[in-house]
Amino acid sequence: MIVQTLVSASDAAATPATPDAVPGSGGWKWIDVELDENTSRNELDSLLEGLDLDVLAVDDAFADFDLPKVDDFGDHLLVVLHGLSDSRVDTYELDCFLTGDSLITVHRGPSPSLSLYFAQVQRSAGLAAGTAADLLARLADVATRRYLVFLDHVDRRLDDLTELALDANPHFLEHLTEFRREVGQIRPILRPQREVFDQLTRSASPLVNESARRRFSDVYDVAERSVLEYEAARSAMNDALGAYQGAEAREATAITKVLTIYAAVMLPLSLIAGFFGMNFTGLPGADDDAGWIWSLALMGGVAVASLAVFVVIGWLRPASPRQTVRAVRRGMLDAVRAPVQITGGLYRDTVKPLRRRVRG
Repeated sequence: MIVQTLVSASDAAATPATPDAVPGSGGWKWIDVELDENTSRNELDSLLEGLDLDVLAVDDAFADFDLPKVDDFGDHLLVVLHGLSDSRVDTYELDCFLTGDSLITVHRGPSPSLSLYFAQVQRSAGLAAGTAADLLARLADVATRRYLVFLDHVDRRLDDLTELALDANPHFLEHLTEFRREVGQIRPILRPQREVFDQLTRSASPLVNESARRRFSDVYDVAERSVLEYEAARSAMNDALGAYQGAEAREATAITKVLTIYAAVMLPLSLIAGFFGMNFTGLPGADDDAGWIWSLALMGGVAVASLAVFVVIGWLRPASPRQTVRAVRRGMLDAVRAPVQITGGLYRDTVKPLRRRVRG
């Protein structure tokens, strides 16, 4: 288990401290807990002892299997978020306990978004400004924007998929199946996480101040864009499948047309040859004991030449290594390894309260 603590005072950047430290006037305390496979529940309990957190909420944080949600316990909130991993296309749970002046984050393994923000609040007084709720809202913004970056990469990969579909590439279905599986990892998270930010925007809890609600409203917009882009990506994948089926049907129709002409020409000749038996005098090779060998060789040569022509014009394609699937994996890994972004808006305080939000 790795425990890091920061404390902040008003108008100052955060500084490292111990978990029992007291935040400065108008500031906050942030305790980040990274669990590992050797961490026991007793270790976590002893660390959080004295914070008076709900026992079942701590159980949820230790078990690490919840979907995004908000639980209000009066004197503290449990906000469960999911971030995007940077080692594979998958999400991880980030449990955030919010009290009056403290934020406690619990997660298993590293968190790219949290690690970057944890480092930046020690350098910038702007990022450290406000209450613990403002701190949570900024952290949520950083984590949620990673989904947009990932989906931007997905959109570019879909352009490549569409090109394969229009060419009726034989590896397209394998490529599409792998792509859908990878992108589908974030599907169960996006909508519940969007609703979390909607709840926090409308929250009546005194722990969430007006400026934090305004920031959560902005994060909601980012989450909404993520949901819309994911739905657009799913629609584009279905369109690519339809394009592939159409291209494959056109190619099959063209092949069938040529083979029909080929058969129409050869069948009458075969009928005539079969009817007469080709028993004519002076037939080349008829008196040669090796004539049947030459005949078989000629038939074999014609068959091989026909197959070669079919390969050259693209009707038959030799099997190739699984390069397309590996390319998809590389493309998706590049997406989740994209740098974490901290936008300029996080450095500025909200000056006007959010009275009403209209969504169309």
